[in-house]
Amino acid sequence: MIRLQKILFPTDFSPCADRAFDLALLLAQHFGADLHMFHAVVLHEDDPHNPAHHFPDPGAIHQRLERLADSEMARLLERQGATEARIRQVKSRGISAAPTILEYADEWDADLIVMGTEGRRGPSHLLLGSVAEEVVGHAGCPVLTVRGGDGAEPLSAIDRILVPVDLSEQAARSLRVAGALAKRFGAEIEALHVVEDVVFPAYFGPTVDVTAELLDRASAALDEFVDAAVGSDPVKRSVVTGQRASLEILRVAERNGSDLVVLPSHGMSEPGEYLFGSTAKRVVQHSPVPVLVLKALGKSLLADGG
Repeated sequence: MIRLQKILFPTDFSPCADRAFDLALLLAQHFGADLHMFHAVVLHEDDPHNPAHHFPDPGAIHQRLERLADSEMARLLERQGATEARIRQVKSRGISAAPTILEYADEWDADLIVMGTEGRRGPSHLLLGSVAEEVVGHAGCPVLTVRGGDGAEPLSAIDRILVPVDLSEQAARSLRVAGALAKRFGAEIEALHVVEDVVFPAYFGPTVDVTAELLDRASAALDEFVDAAVGSDPVKRSVVTGQRASLEILRVAERNGSDLVVLPSHGMSEPGEYLFGSTAKRVVQHSPVPVLVLKALGKSLLADGG
């Protein structure tokens, strides 16, 4: 069972952040969760030691930014027709956006952060791409990232969930979370295992072909793994080959019309990656589909913590 009581939605009021709000609101309504709309009021390049960056009145500028944040939050709520009964609007000043978001998430003990991966462009706006990367890397709770802005389809349902599986314990947790979400939304789950291509030296000759045997063994291992992780829950299983796991995950998600990708921040092959694993990082950066990144040592979305 999913335990989701507190959802944090950081926003820079970009179209991508607006799209993330659609999903944050959908989850809040389904689970009866409190939703905090959060804006970090940041004066970029406000360096007191650099005369070129001095502002005539930083306090007045902060007040103006806060008024703008209030009006943008009101606009977003009005556009969605959302009731404010369980929605709180929060602003906090900080030197940098990501640490300010992370500090509030920790202080409020958020269960989930939902945010866009692409922010406004320009010298006075957040570049949310780098902010999202830092939040995903350092948050103590799962983070749900959303790409796309103007012209993107609204996120109104979760019908198909893709779970990349590398046969690690972290992947088993991803399957359990996906299974609980699928039961809530009536969604289908697909477990995907990618066998990365093996390139042999030229002296092996053209007759060496282990692909078929690899796929057979991988399919058997995936079946055993899924059965152990989720028991009798219906899960489609797929094994594909490719040069890089992240590219195949993105390809399958687009081909199948997935609504959500669920994966751990680190996989079996990348425990020492900086911030979060290279596969998760590439998927978050490029996926047109929302990506739920789970933390091995952080907060769990499951009521039993599993």
